[in-house]
Amino acid sequence: QALVNLRMSQTSFRNKTYVQALFRATYKNFALISAQEQHTAKALKKLVLRENIQIDGSLKPHCPPLSANPEMRKKFTTATTGRLVWLAASCHPEDEDLAISAQRLLSEKDRNPLLIMAPRYPIRTNEILAKLGGLSVKVRSRSELPDAQTQIYLADTFAEMGLWYSIAEQALIGGTFSAVEGHNPWEALQLGCGVLHGPRVENFASDFEALGQAGACFVVHSTEDIVFRITSPSTRGLEGFERLQDA
Repeated sequence: QALVNLRMSQTSFRNKTYVQALFRATYKNFALISAQEQHTAKALKKLVLRENIQIDGSLKPHCPPLSANPEMRKKFTTATTGRLVWLAASCHPEDEDLAISAQRLLSEKDRNPLLIMAPRYPIRTNEILAKLGGLSVKVRSRSELPDAQTQIYLADTFAEMGLWYSIAEQALIGGTFSAVEGHNPWEALQLGCGVLHGPRVENFASDFEALGQAGACFVVHSTEDIVFRITSPSTRGLEGFERLQDA
């Protein structure tokens, strides 16, 4: 048996220590254990009293790009031609609030922007719609397409992130402004979508660090930061991502 590409947060490590004997008994059965980064390897050694733990890095960058239905991609590309399209990806309430505020500010600047909001949990449709007063909204679960007046497109469906990443110029990665501590940034970049994120990224700390050092993603702290990045195409970071891939 092999336990491959493990990542353990501080919270997870702390919880496991309460039943440390159980994890020692379980983990001793693995012939191979590999961790994504040094922090997890160190925590594992302390938790299960085992020294032979490999560090292999994250497998996320090596996954194939997410797929998108070609017919739907063509429809959405046609419907949004000539517009500034950006995405709040796998978003939670804290990310949504900032994204909505940024979209309102962008709209005041007459740039005709379109924000696609793809919530982590599509069941929250009505909760999100209640925040969007005064904005022109279309909803994916109602089989609606955005038109020239649509300011926010609520992508409240599962398994279509490949579609949204493929038509957006930049994405604000969800979970990076709350205790969720971030979601996968690689999926966006693999489909040519630039990455913005908040300061809370523990779930993908080493990934965001490597991407940040390569100039392949950018941290934002406020509505104004988001607006600046969204309106600065040169900061999409795709060249930095390509350099990181080549390395």
